[in-house]
Amino acid sequence: LQLLFAALCRAVGWSARVVAVLSPPPKQRRPEPPPADASPPRVWVEVRSEALGRWVPVDAWADTVDEPRGFEPELPKGKAAAQQCLTYVVGVDERGVFTDVT
Repeated sequence: LQLLFAALCRAVGWSARVVAVLSPPPKQRRPEPPPADASPPRVWVEVRSEALGRWVPVDAWADTVDEPRGFEPELPKGKAAAQQCLTYVVGVDERGVFTDVT
């Protein structure tokens, strides 16, 4: 749905980029498959607003606009927090150019 929304924005002439949260898996001695209840990567669209002079986050799936806190992944607590790896947020524009928007 996010890709469709970005394509529709671009079709009407708006600059739009698809944004995803990328986190490396925790360090393990032996790689294991992700648990069945693991959440998928967080993805949304950012539309460039010249009036505001910035990118505006839009989640077509959750029907939210300009609520950036809703897009950020929750930080783990307890033991998992000590093992937390750096998270990157990467945007892909209509030219296929990747930009670190962390």
